[in-house]
Amino acid sequence: MVLAAMPLLAATSDTPIKVTTFADEDGENASACSLREALKTAEIRKAYGGCEVTDIRPTTRKLIQLEAGTYLLQSELVPNVDVSIFGKIPEDWQNKNVINNDYPAKTQLTTVIKAQNANRLFNTTVGKKALALTNIALTGGQTNDRGGAIYAGADIILQNTQILNSQATKEGGAIFLAGTSASLTITNSLIQGNQSPKASVLAMSCFNDNVYSKRKINISGSSLVQNGSTASSSTLEFCGEPEGVLSTNTIAKNTANTTNGSIIKFTGDAVPGGSINSSLLSDGSSLELESNTIVENTAHATLLYDKMGGKLLTYNLIAYNSSYACRYLLGAAKAEKLVGIGLAYNALALGASDTKKCDIPDESVPVTNTTNIDISTVTDVRTLLS
Repeated sequence: MVLAAMPLLAATSDTPIKVTTFADEDGENASACSLREALKTAEIRKAYGGCEVTDIRPTTRKLIQLEAGTYLLQSELVPNVDVSIFGKIPEDWQNKNVINNDYPAKTQLTTVIKAQNANRLFNTTVGKKALALTNIALTGGQTNDRGGAIYAGADIILQNTQILNSQATKEGGAIFLAGTSASLTITNSLIQGNQSPKASVLAMSCFNDNVYSKRKINISGSSLVQNGSTASSSTLEFCGEPEGVLSTNTIAKNTANTTNGSIIKFTGDAVPGGSINSSLLSDGSSLELESNTIVENTAHATLLYDKMGGKLLTYNLIAYNSSYACRYLLGAAKAEKLVGIGLAYNALALGASDTKKCDIPDESVPVTNTTNIDISTVTDVRTLLS
């Protein structure tokens, strides 16, 4: 009885499906397991191609292990099961980490998933299943639609992951969040070199059956750098009813149109108080920026906002961008009331004549007793940051 039970125990463990080839095979080679075949094995819970099944339970998140190297995709991957995909851990036990002076040292990511034929990398809108990626670089994704690297119909979790040089013809150069509630968590990651005419890094659907799409977006400890172009209208664009939290990130050297583009767009594009379809952004939305370094971006506005939703900025450095660090959608913000923006302990250019200033209503930044630091007279960011 014990011997008979052993195969079942093995098949219900947390052992990942191990991918053994970099080729994009789909059932034609029984001697090797590709990433595409591993996803199929996880879905059907049976051996497929050269992959061995490791978990036959119907409700668990399936695990897939990749090795160091470049996995070339001939077409996008469409997971139909909740899945976590892991790359090789980027560690060097022969050297010490330069930050904490202890073993192991961090290294560059060595597991890469690359689009081979101008295709998107992941599409989860079909199966609407959660996707988690760890220690993986995604590069070269392209689409004539939305979401150059990831087109998400369910939750996306990126841990120590990179999205590099992806493009979308419509919007969401790196990621597009579709559906009613697809949420996004990015931690300790790099988003670089992505482009789209709208939202070079992140875009999302605004409505579902005439109701605002609700989702949570959390980006922390990450670098969003060198994305976009002068032909793009934005870098991150929020709509629907999101709860957005951006904390401890570097957002720098991104580019959007200098006439009407913005790096972070959090507006309804309509006069507040209209019908549901008159505003892209619900008044129940929220955006929190905490401890971010947002510098050296090129656009008409770095943070574009209006009266829709709540905005809270704490402990940020927002300055040294090409134009306004903060800009009110409908004109000068000084005398506006009930804008719903709060600021505390930020380093900002607040001088009245500074063309790169953070334009905020007087009610949000009182002249006296403010905790924010005015850096209007500091001309070089490198005197503040090393």
